Amino acid sequence: MRRFVAWALLASVLCVFGGAITARAQCETCSGIWETEPPFEQFQTLFNPHTVGLPVGTVAPPIEGVELGEGCTLVLAIHTTYDPDYLPLVAAWAAMPDLKVVIFAASLSATDLHDLRQTVGDDASALITDPQATIQCATYHVGPRPSPVTFLVDRTGTIVYRRRGFPLYAALELDRIVRAFAASGRIPADALIQHVSWYGDTVSWPDFPLHTVSREPVALSPGHPRLFYFGPASGVNAVAFAQLDALRTEYPEVEFVWLLACNTNDSVRAVYDYAHAYGIAEAHPEIYDVSFEEFFFHYDRNPVFARLAEEARPAAEDGWTVLFDLDNLLVAHWNLYVSRSVLILDSDGTVWFPCTLFPLNLASGSPVPHPQAASEFAKTLDEMLGQ
Repeated sequence: MRRFVAWALLASVLCVFGGAITARAQCETCSGIWETEPPFEQFQTLFNPHTVGLPVGTVAPPIEGVELGEGCTLVLAIHTTYDPDYLPLVAAWAAMPDLKVVIFAASLSATDLHDLRQTVGDDASALITDPQATIQCATYHVGPRPSPVTFLVDRTGTIVYRRRGFPLYAALELDRIVRAFAASGRIPADALIQHVSWYGDTVSWPDFPLHTVSREPVALSPGHPRLFYFGPASGVNAVAFAQLDALRTEYPEVEFVWLLACNTNDSVRAVYDYAHAYGIAEAHPEIYDVSFEEFFFHYDRNPVFARLAEEARPAAEDGWTVLFDLDNLLVAHWNLYVSRSVLILDSDGTVWFPCTLFPLNLASGSPVPHPQAASEFAKTLDEMLGQ
């Protein structure tokens, strides 16, 4: 089925986790069994290097009926869900004479398949349906939860770019990259590369700044072992944050980083421009059939940043390193795919614990953290520190 955008909630989508999934990989109805299961197994089964898409630099697996390497190829792997507001952009790419577009359409409805066929036109090889689509998604390591993933494959048959998901604020930037790739066979030098990191991998340190609660730019670089908490710390997430805060006092040699994503007004402009350039405004006039000044009045991000910074300030004063990821650049670069997640890196940036949801049980109506979660984090920190 298609994942429809809740247009009335556009402000909240822009505000915080535009590039991440607010996951439901947690137990909401079970009791008794959940507590005895490994705390992170469920989520890491859904999100891992075999489900979030092949990394850049991989030789693209063969596709039946498609000659990879003959030209520039865009592979869009869709498994179960996609955003229909992606389709006008895909249609524009499919019309480019110097770009071959191939879509894996796995586990989609007849209506979805009809829409995709209209998008790619008469090229029969452009749309691969089941059962072959599910097989191809598996070969490109795309599972149903991280779907869709966009890959660019160059004339050597190598994946030179990938992007998981489709945040509206990044649509025009993705379009810029695809058009440059189609014209030259190369991605722009300033394109942000998305990495896939797992246990034992070393992260790519960003060449862009993060920001403090005072909106001062700071560099993120090696030198300290770090535990990152990514996501909100209020509501049901408060108990998860509290458990991590208790760990922070036990491990003073580890920098505990609270990472908050918030879009800027550049993203507001990008969403508005994309909507008007690709027909989204006509489909949703209640949102976009206004001047940019009026649109901006409703979706100005500066007050949102100020509110989030004020909420995070007590944690910063208490010893947390609070960093804002403006416009979700680090979310994309490090492929952080879920809010309320934890990532643990040593001082060199080696992953000791990959981005994983903090597990909560919501069966009782009140959030209960998995009884083994905190102890497993402590065990990982002890091992990392050589204790």
